[in-house]
Amino acid sequence: MPAGTWAGFFGGSGTWVAIFNPGTVETSMPEVVNDLPSGSKRVKQYADGMLATIVAGAVVMKENEHTGALPGRLIRGPLAR
Repeated sequence: MPAGTWAGFFGGSGTWVAIFNPGTVETSMPEVVNDLPSGSKRVKQYADGMLATIVAGAVVMKENEHTGALPGRLIRGPLAR
């Protein structure tokens, strides 16, 4: 990893790692998107300075671009139908 780069780690069956430079991380402007199955709106916001997010060994996000990898699984709460 480049100097000054940090990684966050959370264990468990859905282990993920976030690789970032703490000196450059900042939020970008949020945007409203209509990409939910019901056509509902949601707010999407990225963080600049994030180098990569790795889930279950697969690179999911690289420099704020989704790689197409979908290694995780949907977690539903008790109210889901």
